[in-house]
Amino acid sequence: MRRCWLLLLVVGFAGAAPPAQGQILVAPPGYGYSGFGYARYRGYGGMRVELLGSPYTMGTSSTRITIVTLVPVARVRQFSLPQDDPPGELPDIPVPRIRREPKEVPPPEVEPKKPAPIDEHTRQVRLGKEAFEAEEYGRAVQRFREANRLRPEEAPPYFLLAQSLIATGKYHEALDAILAGMVRNPDWPAAEFRPIDLYGGAVAEYPEHLLRLDEALKKHPGDAVLLFLNGYQVWFAGRRDAARPSFREARDRLAGKPGVEALRAACERFLKE
Repeated sequence: MRRCWLLLLVVGFAGAAPPAQGQILVAPPGYGYSGFGYARYRGYGGMRVELLGSPYTMGTSSTRITIVTLVPVARVRQFSLPQDDPPGELPDIPVPRIRREPKEVPPPEVEPKKPAPIDEHTRQVRLGKEAFEAEEYGRAVQRFREANRLRPEEAPPYFLLAQSLIATGKYHEALDAILAGMVRNPDWPAAEFRPIDLYGGAVAEYPEHLLRLDEALKKHPGDAVLLFLNGYQVWFAGRRDAARPSFREARDRLAGKPGVEALRAACERFLKE
């Protein structure tokens, strides 16, 4: 018997125990459609398919064929039409990690340094200089006096006070301030003191004050206080040799007079410098 190809379309299968039957479609090669029959499954060693009651048996009641697989109906899965293959998964491409720039950490808030408390003595000296430059000589006198009161051991404010008193024409008080300062600083004649620096923008007042002192000396030529103050101004104007005659004359006029030892000592100190 010629070998047949069998196309099986399993429609139903009943029963779980052999012999099992199912409706099949037999189509031997070259013969087209043959008909429906029943397949009988006997054991695991082989399989026999018999066409029962089919008008297309071709003169035989049974046909021995080979069946690759016969699945019971209960185990047949629901088949569906083939679909396009699902798109393949994206390749596992390593994605570089996004590097973010670190956030700038704001600098810690630093409390502004509080200005050091201004020493009142220093403040009064500063205010006195400002008043002097503003031609407020009376106010300058007050500021320098207050500075001396706060720190009586400090010598410079005494000399600043003397300069303010000279500007106001109070010559005897100016002498007292100079002598008080020289008690605290005997080396004052060697100091780099320039009265003109106190005037600032009002420097034109400086020669005016010197002129007034000179006029007072002319009116009182033998006054030791005016002689000393005249030499003092000339000395710190940078003309030391021109100032020596005034100190010498003042010293000589004070000879033998009581209560003038401090002034005589001051004259001697300038002359020795």
